[in-house]
Amino acid sequence: GFAIFTQTKIITDTAATTFRVGAGATGIAGSLSFVLLGVGHLVGISVGAAMGLGLVMGWFVLVPLLTAAHPMPGDMAAWVNTIWKGDVRFFGAGLIGISAIWTLVKIAGPVIGGVRSALAASAARDKGETLALEEQDLPIVWVAGVALLTLLPIAWLLWDVIAGGALVGSAALLIAGALVFVLVAGLMIAAVCGYMAGLIGASNSPVSGIGILAVIGSSLMLVGLFGQHPGADTTRALIAYA
Repeated sequence: GFAIFTQTKIITDTAATTFRVGAGATGIAGSLSFVLLGVGHLVGISVGAAMGLGLVMGWFVLVPLLTAAHPMPGDMAAWVNTIWKGDVRFFGAGLIGISAIWTLVKIAGPVIGGVRSALAASAARDKGETLALEEQDLPIVWVAGVALLTLLPIAWLLWDVIAGGALVGSAALLIAGALVFVLVAGLMIAAVCGYMAGLIGASNSPVSGIGILAVIGSSLMLVGLFGQHPGADTTRALIAYA
C-alpha cells in the first residue's frame, strides 16, 4: 500500500490556470505548503498583506494590461508567463528599490548617530574615562582599520575582473572609484540591514532591495565614466564589473 501511495499522486500540491481578460490574459495559481505557513508566521500580517497586494496588482492589473498591449501567438500560458517574467517582475524590482530608498532615508539618522556615539566613546576612552557597560564596544579606530584592510583583497578581486579585458586601460580609475563606492555603500548596507534585523528579525532584512540599489548605483557611476554607448565589448565588461 505504501509503494502504491508513493508512486501515485493522489493530491497535487500546486494548481494553476490561465484565462482571458478582455484583450489580454492572466493566470491564477495556488499551492499547499507548510513552509509557506512558516514564512507567513515569520514575516507577520503587515508584510503578508503587502505581498498579497503586490500579487493582486501584478496578476490582476499589470499582467492583463501588458498582455493586451503585447499580443503573442501560441499557448496562452506561455504568453502570460513571458510577460510576467520579462516585464511585470521588473515592476516588483522597482518597488523593492523604492522601499529600500525609503528605508535608507529613515535609518540615516540612527546610522549617523551611531557613528557619532562611537567616536565620542573612543575620545572618552582616550581621556581615561570609564565608559558605561553598553558603550564598551570595539574602539572605532580598530573597526575603521579592519575595514580599510579588507579593501586590499577587494581591490585584488576587482583587478582580477578587469585584467586582460576591455577595461584594463582604465583599471586604476575604476578600482579607486569602486573602492570608495564599496566603502560608502558597504557602510550603509551593513548598518541598515543590521539595524533592521535587530528590530524585526533577519527574515525581514531589506538586503535584496538594497542590493538592487547598490548595483544601480555602481552602474550609474560607470555610465558617468564611460557614457551610454562605449562599445559592445566595453559594455559587456562593465556589466560584469558592476
